[in-house]
Amino acid sequence: MFRCLISSVRFLFRSPVKLSIIAIITLSVLRSLRINSNSILTETDEIVEACHFPKLSLSFQGLGFMPHKIIRPVCYSKFSPVIIQNYSLRLIYKRLNCSVRFYLGHGDHFYRVKSISLVRDVNIPILSDHFIVRCNQTSTPHPDVPYITIRNDKKIRQRLATVRKQNDDLNILILGLDSISRLQYERMLPKTHAHIKKLNGTILKGYNILGDGTPAQVIPMLTGMLERELPSTLHRDANGSFVDVYPFIWNTLRDRGYVTGYSEDGTQIGIWTLRLKGFNQTPTDHYMLPFYRLPATSAYRSGQNPYCFGKQTTFELFLSYIQRFWTAYSKDKKFFFGFFKQYTHDGYEYGSLLDSSIVNLLDRLSKSRELDRTVVILMSDHGARFSSARLTPQGAIEERLPFMSFILPESFHRKYPHAINALQTNINRFTTPFDVHATLLSLLDMNKLTTTAKDINLTQRNISLFNIIPAQRTCDHIRLPPHWCSCLKWTKVNVNEEIIKKAAKHVVDYINKILSAQCRPLTLESIRGAQMYRSHKNFSASVQRGFRVLGHWNQTDGIIFYQITLTTKPNDAIYEATVQYTANTGHLNTNHNDISRLNAYKTSADCIVRSYPHLRKFCFCIK
Repeated sequence: MFRCLISSVRFLFRSPVKLSIIAIITLSVLRSLRINSNSILTETDEIVEACHFPKLSLSFQGLGFMPHKIIRPVCYSKFSPVIIQNYSLRLIYKRLNCSVRFYLGHGDHFYRVKSISLVRDVNIPILSDHFIVRCNQTSTPHPDVPYITIRNDKKIRQRLATVRKQNDDLNILILGLDSISRLQYERMLPKTHAHIKKLNGTILKGYNILGDGTPAQVIPMLTGMLERELPSTLHRDANGSFVDVYPFIWNTLRDRGYVTGYSEDGTQIGIWTLRLKGFNQTPTDHYMLPFYRLPATSAYRSGQNPYCFGKQTTFELFLSYIQRFWTAYSKDKKFFFGFFKQYTHDGYEYGSLLDSSIVNLLDRLSKSRELDRTVVILMSDHGARFSSARLTPQGAIEERLPFMSFILPESFHRKYPHAINALQTNINRFTTPFDVHATLLSLLDMNKLTTTAKDINLTQRNISLFNIIPAQRTCDHIRLPPHWCSCLKWTKVNVNEEIIKKAAKHVVDYINKILSAQCRPLTLESIRGAQMYRSHKNFSASVQRGFRVLGHWNQTDGIIFYQITLTTKPNDAIYEATVQYTANTGHLNTNHNDISRLNAYKTSADCIVRSYPHLRKFCFCIK
């Protein structure tokens, strides 16, 4: 464009045309590009982002709630019978009849028990990362005490011994938190947010979710694909596979010489087990989930403050597993994915308890110089889904804009300045979990990167953040439905308009059509609000596994999207539904993925948890 401008100016100087025309042309071009006086322009610079994100406030005023100051729980342990040291444990009490029960098995199946009697001051090699110690004493009964640590696995050590180590090898640590928007992360975790900045980290402001709930973000991040593009792993699919079939990033990293780890609490709402069949084989070298499934773990937590586990908070225990993993493999390439839910899944009252613990973890990694060769990704899956904040206009946007940050070693900054420049350029660009997956892959071979936007296909959905994301990129280019797109300009509509009433009825009729016979039919109670977005593209419906999925690759006019907030009975639900309206045919279309439940359904859908878990937000069980 600037070459054209320069050519035009030269022509005008040679022509008997008033110089004012030059000024008019120049001003028009500059206005179209929104250039300010501080911009430095080149042919490849892209000044204006096509995806315009709403301006949001960091204050709590627009969210309908104020934070409560929570005092850190006082955690204590009256009984800890063993000491763990050098991959062994030993009993430290006299006159106590104790045994250790190791749990051996694979994936998300039942684990068999191997019991070994303990003798005071005799070391017993640790056989599994999770185990319990059971002590019997007639005068004083003791509860089973669960433990979590890192075992010394000879097969893993032998595999790692064959890996050729290089000075620029990078570790990768991903720590995710549940249901926290980008702004809520800053509000609730100010110390962590400031520490990221202190470590010269980058926080993405245009990072957008891809759908409803945690799997819709984590699956693309860890596989580069949507769930519907992968083989079915649903519980209700008799021919479905275990999730082992997914092309997880940790498999690629393992093949490249990494030792891998995974942790996730809240197994009753597990990412891979609530709707999906879970893992047949243990997915990573070290896997924390079986620890949370131990009956002793639940009993031990319920015996005191539920936010405590012995002398630690439950989050400190969670982080201690990561820290032990890092210490155990100090000289090896490491990948670890951790996702913690307890403090924020159901509300933000205890979210502030996370702050100091994350800073302490970063400080320990820094003092041990592990940050010198570790990429740290602190993130969340999405914003609040069920809360008073979600019912506000700002809360609706915040759900779609979670937290995503990158802390890179100083050596990385020095060696790959163009990649760092691209990452910082992408702060305000439209990005998604697909791009995070591409970024993880690019860390394996940084020399293959091309950092200019002109080398990127605009419709390419997996772009490394070390490449410049095209400024023109929008939700349309990656086929993200309007319901989840945070950069659209919606216009408020009167709820009494006839089309709004028809669309609301269409939503309830659609829900009743897909509901299981175990659920009560719903009736429309009220329409709380409505807004519209007029598109020049047809989000035409395709079919994926029996459900209509809105696409948007067929060009047409007359397409309007209505986003309606409505309530239903008898489940007392509040829904936000996006409906596509085709003006020239009068056709209305929606699907279950474009309907969000804004208040918690708790146990009202327990009758279909296994059979139709994707319909829980709609179901009000008959029994």
